[in-house]
Amino acid sequence: MAYRRTYFDGQVTTPAIVPSAVTEEKIADDAITSRKIKDETITGADIGVGQVQTEDLADGAVTARKLGSDVSIVPLADNAVSTAKIQDNAVVTQKIDNQAVTGDKLQDASVSSIKIGNGAVTNTKIGTSAVTKIKLASNSVGYLEIINGSIEPRHIRAVDTPVNGEVPSYNQAQERFEWKPAAGGGVTKHTDLTDKEVAGVIDHANDSIPVSKLQSENVPQNLYRASYSPATGKISWLPHKHTTLEDKEDGDGVIDHANQSVTTAKIKDGAVTRPKLSYKVISITIPALQVGGIFPPLGDPDLDGGVILGYSIPVNQDQILRQLFLLPGLPQGTGVSILLNAPAIADNTFEVVVLRQ
Repeated sequence: MAYRRTYFDGQVTTPAIVPSAVTEEKIADDAITSRKIKDETITGADIGVGQVQTEDLADGAVTARKLGSDVSIVPLADNAVSTAKIQDNAVVTQKIDNQAVTGDKLQDASVSSIKIGNGAVTNTKIGTSAVTKIKLASNSVGYLEIINGSIEPRHIRAVDTPVNGEVPSYNQAQERFEWKPAAGGGVTKHTDLTDKEVAGVIDHANDSIPVSKLQSENVPQNLYRASYSPATGKISWLPHKHTTLEDKEDGDGVIDHANQSVTTAKIKDGAVTRPKLSYKVISITIPALQVGGIFPPLGDPDLDGGVILGYSIPVNQDQILRQLFLLPGLPQGTGVSILLNAPAIADNTFEVVVLRQ
């Protein structure tokens, strides 16, 4: 006859339990504490997927060997990769975002010439007074680069230093200027100049000698010509006498072109400028509600035989110009006849240009 033994709390000791008799269903929930688990007995199979949280990892416990070869950005926390974690030369060009390298990221004096694109250094990139003498290429400064009035005597490459009253003279032997005293109160004599023709004659600049400097027998008058007089060795000023021409001024022998003698072919292209034209501008105002009129009403003798070159509108025109022509035979000459397409709404103003006869 089987019987059942009754145990009171705390009476079942470890020797009384048969090996492997304590199965999973015999263990109450939350009954096994950390102290009941033997050290280094929990394997990977005992840990559920996704059960190891960040707070379960000791600081520094995850080494590079523990990370798989396909670790991407996603598993890494923000700011988790420090400088020490990046291998030397590991950051290649494709790893750097566009516009990511700012001036603060560049080491001083690290941008070499080859890193600068051709034409990339503009005027605004060059600092004030940054272009020194050694930066200028040979023969790079021409006369256009020199500011007017900026060359002082001390800038002239000379064999000596100037003093008051001296003028520059070229020293051919030393290929430099030399400062010499100005003779006669600032006037340099030809004998003091080294830049002269082979025969010793000075080569003056074009148009540098005015008429007043010429030694002559008499005083020149308007339209006189210069003629050398062997008897005196001086210049003699003579009038233009065209005795064979019939059309000349009365008495003085000065040539006067014959009427109609200057043809179109004789006039150089571009020679007839605005000041050469003889024209007159007639200012016209057609009052509101009127359609036209003659201006000036009695005519103007300056317009006789003239030609209208055109007109301008200095202020207002609210109607279309229908007719514009010269009307001769008025009491005092010729007038400008003007007619609008309809009565003016406000004052209409015109400036008509008439070429004189």
